[in-house]
Amino acid sequence: CARSWDRAYPERVVAALGAQISDVRFPASQFLACSGARVTYDAQGAVDRCFQKYWFNADCKNKSLHYQVDAVVARLEWNRLTHVTRPTVVTITAGANDLDYTDPLTVYQAISWGDDWFNAYVQQRAEGVRLGMTAEIARLIRYPNVTVVVTDIHNPFNTDSFLFHLPGSQCTVAPPPYQGAASYDCYQRTETAIHAVNQAIAIAVSQTQRTGSVGSATIHDLFHGHESPQASGPAGVTQCGLASPGVADTWVQYATDPDSNSRPFLFNGLAQALIPGTIQWTGDCIHPNNAGAQQYANAATSAIVQMLSR
Repeated sequence: CARSWDRAYPERVVAALGAQISDVRFPASQFLACSGARVTYDAQGAVDRCFQKYWFNADCKNKSLHYQVDAVVARLEWNRLTHVTRPTVVTITAGANDLDYTDPLTVYQAISWGDDWFNAYVQQRAEGVRLGMTAEIARLIRYPNVTVVVTDIHNPFNTDSFLFHLPGSQCTVAPPPYQGAASYDCYQRTETAIHAVNQAIAIAVSQTQRTGSVGSATIHDLFHGHESPQASGPAGVTQCGLASPGVADTWVQYATDPDSNSRPFLFNGLAQALIPGTIQWTGDCIHPNNAGAQQYANAATSAIVQMLSR
């Protein structure tokens, strides 16, 4: 959690705003981003994934948007009690992890199983994002002088991702696992899921901006043509995918990206000891790289400036 504070898009937004607005403050302690964080809500409220999956992780609470908002609300409450009236801008980027896009087994199942299962999976995850995002934004805008900007999310998958070629794959780009097997356009399925989550985010923004200063920043379409690249990993470990773009045009981290620090999701723990070269990996084919972070920053900055000028 809270890695790459100096490279993540919020710090770039601060730099851009600082060129237009005096006295913009963003200490590292207020950078709450966490790889793996989820929005998901259920009928009882925020799903406590610290207990379900991350009980061993000291950062587990920051893996939930709910707990991240808890930290912001505590700060806003302190401002209220001490009569601080400075405007506060909160940026939120979340939703991809609710699709389990960093869990290769779940992704593999989602993109290569039958239509009924896939559609139910997407509907469930998107609805969780809508409920959770709406509730958390509402908690923030109860306070005065708070502006919330929510970005949509990009599709990191190479259009011919290595996941589409795993054994037993029923993706159209791979040989059928058995005669008569159904086949699916797996990249289009990743797009369908991303679109569903982005639509859920848009609904949450629309519902909450009726009562507060809430806006959106759109980046999804900009990333087309800049997906995770065709780039080989060390020791022959697979690349992100077989299709373009190359590393010069990608906005997503890749295995040998010198400016990234997110090891690939499936090569942690024991796998590092068993698979040669994986300890050398620096990028995970999922998170934005420097260029991608700048695109998020540009979109968020534009939205913030527009909202603050109203």
